[in-house]
Amino acid sequence: LLECAGIRVATLRASVNPKKREEWMAKNYLAEVVVSHPQLVETGVDFFDKKRTYNFSTIVFYGTGWSLYTMRQAAGRHWRVSQTMECRTVYMY
Repeated sequence: LLECAGIRVATLRASVNPKKREEWMAKNYLAEVVVSHPQLVETGVDFFDKKRTYNFSTIVFYGTGWSLYTMRQAAGRHWRVSQTMECRTVYMY
């Protein structure tokens, strides 16, 4: 649906090695939306890089899963000390 609306979308899948997920984000910097399961971005991934190549400052949860810990960890991926953009987290219900 997003692509049909003309939005550039990248999908982060479980097949991407956890150690290479930030590299994957950098390669998909032109995407306006990254679709991912919260467990894939729970730890070890920031949604922006220090060079400001990419910056995903809004997170939208369509589903939260069963683990409050996972959801809270995933929700923190866009906010870091060096983040300069306003960060928004949206929970659809």
